[in-house]
Amino acid sequence: MRRTAMILGIIVLAGLVLVRVSAATAGNTFATGSTVPYTSYATTTVTRTALGPTLGSVQYNLDAARTSILSVTLTLKTATALDTASVAFNNGPSFACGAGQLTGPTTYAYTCTPTTAQPAAGLTSTSVNIS
Repeated sequence: MRRTAMILGIIVLAGLVLVRVSAATAGNTFATGSTVPYTSYATTTVTRTALGPTLGSVQYNLDAARTSILSVTLTLKTATALDTASVAFNNGPSFACGAGQLTGPTTYAYTCTPTTAQPAAGLTSTSVNIS
């Protein structure tokens, strides 16, 4: 009986570890309640300076009807207050992000707002430039 309980405990623990690892490797985060196509944009390309910060997550902030992207929130890891970011949709002109807001010891959140809202259904690529 003890051996069966121990084996069952090991299996449960291994399952929890696998769930945690898969959650930690998610690259992008999306607005709560997002559904296809909002969570399946074709590509996200990241350009950064050598030894610069890394992109931790991308959050597309949608309008109430969930048809247009009003802004993008980027989370940069290993960042400093001097880092800057910009975003472009569908290889179009880039738009600058506001100043980063410190959210952790070396993590900053940047909000990037395009001049006009981007139709969510028409988004095929997002380019992020970090410097």
